[in-house]
Amino acid sequence: MKLLPFVTVAVAEKRFLTAGTGKSRIDANKNLLFDTVVNDDAGTSAATGAFSVTSQAVFIGAKEDANRPKGLVDGDTYTLAVPATTTAIDATWKKQARLVKNAAGSGVSISNDTQLPNCDNTFIEGTATASSAKLAIAPNNFTEDATTNVKMGLAAGKYTSEAFAATDFLYYACKAGVVAYTNLTCGTVYKLGTVTGDKAILLKSDGTAGPMGKATHAAPATGTWFIKVQSATPKTLSVCTAKASATRMTAFISGMIAYALLI
Repeated sequence: MKLLPFVTVAVAEKRFLTAGTGKSRIDANKNLLFDTVVNDDAGTSAATGAFSVTSQAVFIGAKEDANRPKGLVDGDTYTLAVPATTTAIDATWKKQARLVKNAAGSGVSISNDTQLPNCDNTFIEGTATASSAKLAIAPNNFTEDATTNVKMGLAAGKYTSEAFAATDFLYYACKAGVVAYTNLTCGTVYKLGTVTGDKAILLKSDGTAGPMGKATHAAPATGTWFIKVQSATPKTLSVCTAKASATRMTAFISGMIAYALLI
């Protein structure tokens, strides 16, 4: 009988954790709701330290189509502007939603079918002006052998048209489940060294020697991008479901059982 109250609480907690699944977190105004506060209470500006409302927001989506917002393209640049029609939305949407715009400044028609966007969907804060040329590009090739630091080659002309230059910070983004290039690490910020033609030495973010080459480099890794970012510590913002994580549920149940065994 002593366990009954805890079982009741566990059932209630499970209902709470799973509540909201199947409900859209993208409204008719093209606002996308996040699982964290990103705006001030009025929804008219970014919260302190939050993802910018004007900078580039490069989208890297979930592996499974059912778990990603429809209408967004991997590697494309967007703006996560302040939510639309703030007077008509509740406090949660004011504080946690952003209006998704394309680089030209127009709202993007996004939706989700039967499942909520999951946490594999991520925006990376890029350079300061979203209306400029897109700065997320797929790696083209690497050179240098196993005893020499990698020189990175990008698609022809990218150093000019995309304004890559020595000392730029590049975030190496990967879709979930994608294997990175040999000697590179997904989610890591690198720094460009000397640029020669269409190649540049790839350094660590602090400017010290970067990854070493390999005798034979693999073909370009599909589903990975270099994104020009503002610093060695760029902001990222994941789109998560309303459903709480399995980790939280496991921790709750474990704690409940441990406490019950003490009484």
